[in-house]
Amino acid sequence: MAFSQLNKLAAIGNLAFLISFLMRYFPLLQGSVTESMILITGLVVSVALNLAWMVSFVYLGLVKKSRPEINIISILNVIVILVQLYLLLV
Repeated sequence: MAFSQLNKLAAIGNLAFLISFLMRYFPLLQGSVTESMILITGLVVSVALNLAWMVSFVYLGLVKKSRPEINIISILNVIVILVQLYLLLV
């Protein structure tokens, strides 16, 4: 199972997003540099990485007519993307 580099980066960003979402309810690392890095990676970078990953996924499926690789990381990325879209739209 070979994961693409963008898929791995999106998964790391999604983990930071989930941690930053949990940090809203459970205060951890308050006032530290680590907290700032997790928040920026989770709330800003993960959205950009997810958009880039979705564009590449659609590009492979529609333009190149090749079947994109679907694995557990891809499924988890899609679930987190749906949560992010819900939070952005509500």
